[in-house]
Amino acid sequence: MARELKITISGSNMKVSNSLKTYVQEKIGRLTKYYDRIRTAEVELVYQDNKSAEESQRVEVTLNANGTMFRCEESSISMYASIDIAAEKLERQLRRYKEKMVGKGRKTKKAELPAADEQDFPIPENEIVRVKRFAVKPMTPDEATMQMEMLNHNFFVFLNPETEEINVIYKRGDGNYGLIEPELE
Repeated sequence: MARELKITISGSNMKVSNSLKTYVQEKIGRLTKYYDRIRTAEVELVYQDNKSAEESQRVEVTLNANGTMFRCEESSISMYASIDIAAEKLERQLRRYKEKMVGKGRKTKKAELPAADEQDFPIPENEIVRVKRFAVKPMTPDEATMQMEMLNHNFFVFLNPETEEINVIYKRGDGNYGLIEPELE
């Protein structure tokens, strides 16, 4: 029996109308047909009055599929258009992820990434302005690369089970990936 997708919708600098909520539930709820392991979706609708009209309506979507995270952020002139673009982008991410998992000839594996504990501190300029804390989970460099791509980040910190050390995978300017394996001196 398939579990229902839990969608959390919030608004920033705007009131989220019932029609927008229904539209988000329809578009984001549809993504489970591409990857049925999605359990939760967090959707934030943001009105940015300091941006140009073409970028004033932003939607940020984070999907959690048993610990594997998929993230997308899109802006346009209309909130409905932003939702459409984000849903299409997430659909492509989910299809690509599923193809990679099938291509490896293995079942999807939990690669849990708990929500980061973010804190903002009042710190002087040119200093650290935000600290993120998160639990690192054991995963191979290939799994970390896939997780980084799904989150649309440029780097990803993980625990390499082969070396039992913290590693960083990052996207290089040439489109390839780099692996940082720190050594204590």
